[in-house]
Amino acid sequence: MKRKELLYEAGYGLCFDCDGEVTGVACDTRAVKAGNMFVALKGQRFDGHTLISDAAGRGATCAITEYDVPDAEIPCVCIPDTREALARLSDAFYGHPSKHVTLIGVTGTNGKTTVTEILRSILTESGMRVGTVGTLGATSDGRVLDTECADVTARMTTPDPPVFYRLLSEMRDDGCDAVITEATSHASALRKLAPLTFDLMLFTNLTHDHLDFHGSMAAYGEAKAALFRQTRRALICLDGSENDAFPKQLADRASAYGAETRTCSVRPETNADFLLLETESSFETGTAFELLAKDGKCTFRSDYFGVCSAMNLAQSAAAARMLGIPDESIRNALARFRGVRGRMERIALPGADFSVYVDFAHTPDAMEHLLKTVRRVKRPDERVVVLFGCGGDRDPLKRKDMAIAVSRYADLAYITSDNSRSEDPSAIIKDILKGMNKEKPFCVIPSRRVAIETAVCEARAGDILLLCGKGHETYEIDREGVHPFYEADAVRAAFQKRMKGSRRKRV
Repeated sequence: MKRKELLYEAGYGLCFDCDGEVTGVACDTRAVKAGNMFVALKGQRFDGHTLISDAAGRGATCAITEYDVPDAEIPCVCIPDTREALARLSDAFYGHPSKHVTLIGVTGTNGKTTVTEILRSILTESGMRVGTVGTLGATSDGRVLDTECADVTARMTTPDPPVFYRLLSEMRDDGCDAVITEATSHASALRKLAPLTFDLMLFTNLTHDHLDFHGSMAAYGEAKAALFRQTRRALICLDGSENDAFPKQLADRASAYGAETRTCSVRPETNADFLLLETESSFETGTAFELLAKDGKCTFRSDYFGVCSAMNLAQSAAAARMLGIPDESIRNALARFRGVRGRMERIALPGADFSVYVDFAHTPDAMEHLLKTVRRVKRPDERVVVLFGCGGDRDPLKRKDMAIAVSRYADLAYITSDNSRSEDPSAIIKDILKGMNKEKPFCVIPSRRVAIETAVCEARAGDILLLCGKGHETYEIDREGVHPFYEADAVRAAFQKRMKGSRRKRV
């Protein structure tokens, strides 16, 4: 593609070096290939404008900048916002792939991955080919795609534009009818999704998280709200947010932006378009619920049980209805849905008289919802045991609040590490301890592997052991780097040690 053509397709219409060919768009000098257009971004740690010579040395033949760069070795074009330009140029280079699919976004603090997976199951059941992009990676009609991120510490729910729009183009080329992407507040603030118009945007909730990036809950909410300027239809969950007024305000704003807007809730007083009437929820039977809409009521059932499972299922069903999917397809898909990897996922331990679950809960709200849900369905003689830590180099204000939730709803807690990154694990644990009720039993074991072994070996009959924070992750990050670590393997190894110890006692 010619440079002039690419700039024109991206909406800039600048006359620049008509004859030059562009082989791709890059923002990371390590990814630059011969003939690439390099987009200089100003980040928190690096300014890409200082790396133009490096990009040129690796083969870049032109650069997009926000200001003049004297003595640049390659031609430069100044554009006021290079982050938005990166997204628009990447989208244009791959031929605006989203225009060929039904594009669905899922945004919110908690529940994005679960709703994405439930909705994918429903659309697939209806006969559609579906692509997904999110925390669990990217798939195209069931095929796992390469997200080009060897460094797990840099993995993002919404990849950077050169990768994100390449993924969309692969889904288009695979014949996908729909693409569901988790739309994060970071992606919104960094303009990664700027060129897109969504056919439907779902909002799950807004609770305390990412304040290390956004600075305040108001700014966090604004980043979410901005996405609703880019959608034809919106489905807003009115429940579960830290500020009860925010979802209603968001629904009003989405309507004002021109989106056909619907709401869902468990509270009849909200007069929501979709009202969830939960009828059953337990470990053994899963979840059953009634969805009351303006055109009548429908009952759905799923074996899936998890945090907010009824609302996740109901919102996905409501979204499918907005997309014109028949109730029969929704009912069949939900009946077959077995849950999401790393979200209230039970670790099979044959012969165990206690149960172990892994979950991704890593915010105060997610932790509270998880523990309240488990307490509601557990038997009176069962204990709720929680093993958790808090991530390093992330919002430190939520550590105390997570501990408060654990102290309030857990019978026993193990405090440990969870991707401490560059921080001292003991400093993170010190922050956590500020919120722990010293009258409630808890144990501090910095090594997560040792903490899991201790929790499994000391578990009592009937205990429900919840390993929180890592979910689907298969690594642990500390000052030394990234280490392979899969909690399911650690649990099984600990259980084997427990069983050997029991056999020795019997002998």
